[in-house]
Amino acid sequence: MKWTSALSVEDAKGVEIDGFSGRQAYLSREVPAITLKNVSDVMIRDSKAAEGTATFLKLSGADSHDICLFGNDLRQAKLAIQVDPDVEKWGVQGLDNFMPPVGP
Repeated sequence: MKWTSALSVEDAKGVEIDGFSGRQAYLSREVPAITLKNVSDVMIRDSKAAEGTATFLKLSGADSHDICLFGNDLRQAKLAIQVDPDVEKWGVQGLDNFMPPVGP
């Protein structure tokens, strides 16, 4: 389907996303703003989930590892990060991120 995620990266190494601000293409769709599949050595920093963001980041693929989120403002996202079961449990690390509120 066209026009879903703002950014979609697959089978890549050494990706840097710096200063991104956005959400999914259509507010009515529950798709992530950023999708990463089978990526490694990724840095997402100083980025912001725009108002209406369903999920900020979806990570999938057994080859995904060494993903780092640093200094991002994810408070406007319903869900900050969705990690599929095929990704190593230590594949994603975060530091100094503002996360969405927890609870009702």
